[in-house]
Amino acid sequence: MEPSGWKWPHYYWSLCKQVGRETYKTWRWELFSSIPVGLFVAFLNGNWKDFRTALLATGMTLGCFVVWHVMRVPWLLHKSVHAERGECAPSAWAGMFGIMIIAAVLLGGYELGHALWSARPLGTIDPHMKTPLVPTIEQTPVVTVQGPCKLTAPPTLRDRILAINTHLTEGDRNRLSNALSEFSDSLSQGEGLAYKLNAELGSLFRGESDGTIAKEVQQHEMVLSDITAEGWKYQKAFPALRTKWDMFREQTAYIFGDNPDNEGPGAIINASEAYRNYLEWWNVIPNKDQRPILNLLSVEHNESQGYLTTFFKWQRGCVSRLNEMRNSVRWAASCTFAVRACIQG
Repeated sequence: MEPSGWKWPHYYWSLCKQVGRETYKTWRWELFSSIPVGLFVAFLNGNWKDFRTALLATGMTLGCFVVWHVMRVPWLLHKSVHAERGECAPSAWAGMFGIMIIAAVLLGGYELGHALWSARPLGTIDPHMKTPLVPTIEQTPVVTVQGPCKLTAPPTLRDRILAINTHLTEGDRNRLSNALSEFSDSLSQGEGLAYKLNAELGSLFRGESDGTIAKEVQQHEMVLSDITAEGWKYQKAFPALRTKWDMFREQTAYIFGDNPDNEGPGAIINASEAYRNYLEWWNVIPNKDQRPILNLLSVEHNESQGYLTTFFKWQRGCVSRLNEMRNSVRWAASCTFAVRACIQG
């Protein structure tokens, strides 16, 4: 066939026939063998998706060879025109097969390009590929650990008050010093009254031991009445003193404790008034000079002594805590003086 006798449809028809012939001659067994391979893959995995994947991979490989033949066929056509070939010209069915192969490659290339374009990264991450969210941990109170297995206890009332005293102004330190002085006087007053009651209890014990109390009951009742009266005055003045220095409420509560009225003035009143009432009842008993009757006084004596012990324990604890307050105020004042000296120097 001479090139001059061709028209462009003839050329492309011949190209399609040549592509179909070359494709059929080269790949037909590989193409057909891939189908049972894909079926076996699907049967073994029990997954139709694997079969489709195998066929798709075979088709893509086929497409690569088709592209190669499309590039090679123009050279074959040129060669067939200018040289004698022992091969017969491709038939019409080869042309139809070539058109189908070329169309399939174009369609597959379009689908592949579209899939690649759709799968391009857009700055987002597929949900199943995302890093798992870090769980939110509820905040809890922090406990400071100092050394192995040693926990720092929360600040006590004493620690908090000593810290408050450290940061008082000079005027507040002076006022707190005045309050502490009056507190000390009140505790000394109560101590004096308690010692007076203790002396009377000692006198009552001696009178009970030697039997002379039967003749001195009225004198002891008068002494106990006087102590009770002083106790009531003390009991009335004590809350008023704390109210006066209410600006130092926390310091006052720390010094005098949780139950100051009952453990302080109230204990003295209970000790003296109860003993006086007991003596008044005991005095009406006949034969008071007999030992069994005298021994009845020991019951009330022990009870009154218990009240007095409660007072002394409370009073001495108050004095100890009051001295802590004084020392903290003095220390704060010395620190302030040292800072001023450094600034002026």
